[in-house]
Amino acid sequence: MKKIVFIWMLMSLVSSTSFAADVDELIKSKLSEIKETAASMVSYVEDGNPRAAMKELEWIRSLIAPIDIEIIKNTMFLDKVAGYSAVGPATYQSAMNVTTIKREYAVDKHTIKMQLVSIGAAGAGSPFAGFAALAQQYGQQQDQVRLGRRIMANVTPAGSSTKLMAAIGGYNLEVSGADKERVIAFAKGLPVKKFETYVGKD
Repeated sequence: MKKIVFIWMLMSLVSSTSFAADVDELIKSKLSEIKETAASMVSYVEDGNPRAAMKELEWIRSLIAPIDIEIIKNTMFLDKVAGYSAVGPATYQSAMNVTTIKREYAVDKHTIKMQLVSIGAAGAGSPFAGFAALAQQYGQQQDQVRLGRRIMANVTPAGSSTKLMAAIGGYNLEVSGADKERVIAFAKGLPVKKFETYVGKD
């Protein structure tokens, strides 16, 4: 039973995805503790103590979460997108099962802000709720653009700027900037297909 859990964990972490060197190092640094905690979790189950096992499972999730974040940052938050260069590193914060990753880009005097929001709690909110709220707030019909074979994005005015939003595998993608065409071009330059492949694995 323990061996099965270890194999499952390893296959989940070391897949066909080509990871950057920093991601590989992060996996190596946490893998030993993940294995030990998984063994402890199985032992608690065998001893008839599911509550303790679930606590171990939560600790495993906390160990794996930073790896997932790094893979997403390496996949979507590239240093250069559609002619734009990142102003600084991608940043993230997590609170109440919601993780937000952000990065700002610039070219000449034009800036683009991008973020991904993951809602981890079941029933916490629909990825499409923001679309309806924006449409109602500004009283305008949303434009739609295709980012991938199955990904449709909604484009709406947001004050003096434009906001593009799309739901991808449980994440809300948001791209905003002053110029509508630039926002769309930036979003189309993102590796959406690669990201969709990764987040769709579960």
